[in-house]
Amino acid sequence: MPARWRRIARWVVVGLVLVLLELRLGDVYQALLGSELNSDIPGYVDGARRMCCFYDSGYREPFAVVWYKLAFLFTDDSERAARTITVAQTFFTALGVYAFGAVFFGWLIGVLALALFASSMVVQFYAVSGLRDPLFTALLLLFALALFRPWPVRRWWIGALLVGVSGALLALTRIYAVAIVLCAIVLWLGRARVWQRDQRRPALLFAAVALGVATLLVTPDFVVRPRASVSDNVRFIDNLEHGRDPNTPWTGEPVGLVQYLVTDHSAPELVRRFTWNYVLYVRDYLPPYLRALRWLALFFPVGVVVALLRRRGFVVGLWLLALAPVVFILNLDQAPGQRGVELRLVYQAFPLTLVLALYGLGWTLAQALRLLARRLPKLQRASEVASALLLPRPPAISCAGRTDTNASTSGSMHAG
Repeated sequence: MPARWRRIARWVVVGLVLVLLELRLGDVYQALLGSELNSDIPGYVDGARRMCCFYDSGYREPFAVVWYKLAFLFTDDSERAARTITVAQTFFTALGVYAFGAVFFGWLIGVLALALFASSMVVQFYAVSGLRDPLFTALLLLFALALFRPWPVRRWWIGALLVGVSGALLALTRIYAVAIVLCAIVLWLGRARVWQRDQRRPALLFAAVALGVATLLVTPDFVVRPRASVSDNVRFIDNLEHGRDPNTPWTGEPVGLVQYLVTDHSAPELVRRFTWNYVLYVRDYLPPYLRALRWLALFFPVGVVVALLRRRGFVVGLWLLALAPVVFILNLDQAPGQRGVELRLVYQAFPLTLVLALYGLGWTLAQALRLLARRLPKLQRASEVASALLLPRPPAISCAGRTDTNASTSGSMHAG
């Protein structure tokens, strides 16, 4: 089949999955319409109704609030506005899941990740919730695509601008994303081999432009907008951990972040808890997203190892960063009679977990077919096709026109 028709066929498959997602979300929307919204929603609604400029969004981050402002141009019904905007944001997220999987792991894993993402009941529930989790996840995938895909040398500035804008919007949706953006750029600098003399100048220039754009866009938010104290959020976590007043965990004396982490916990305890809670995510938080396909979680560790060995370790790094702001509290119970915290807090890690788990499954199947082909030569062709589909060559790593020996394209500004 000609390459053009293959591309058309692939987009037809993607379109069919999105149509099925739209039909399903329509049913979920009607089923939940009139039910109680999350207690965070009034904050977004109030911020949108009072907003007179982009950064004037009250105590909620402006890019999450401005979607409500736009929705109120078409309806005054707060519930319909809230549920409708997250439906739209979920479609953007679904496209991001496909794009991320296809660019870094091949078309097949991209479309399978899209299908599994769209079929998750947790995703469908939050798609009509009015909460910012789908938006945050869509921006995280856009930021990762802009940062880690290769850019042509002459258009490097487009990539840098896109990284800066998407990183800023990420932080303007959830302020803790500032740490994710900074750490991701450090991760990229390592992948771009910034310690090599011929890579250093273009890589640092790219990072400087991206960070400069992001700083320019985020700084007014720190200057203009009032924000809840960090100590209030730390107090909430401290109350959860020590079982104080579980019905009103926001009450009590403020607790400083340094006091909570360093004074109240020993260094070995911090390391043990961070490490164990990443395992806890795969064991306890991933299965509700996958439901009947929870067995797929078994292949996630395989995908992590293979990604590290096959030049896709940056995806593992992104997965660690996506969970890092919330991983410390995953062992806590947020409400009486409820195990763990809300599933939405780990929503942004689900697409990255999906592609890694599917990659692990693909590698396992490809190895099994190779072993069979050794005994049954007739399966040799099937084994080669499976390897090409499931384990495509990773994007070439190149910088400022110097392309490595595996690259088949022209030089690009930074790491793929």
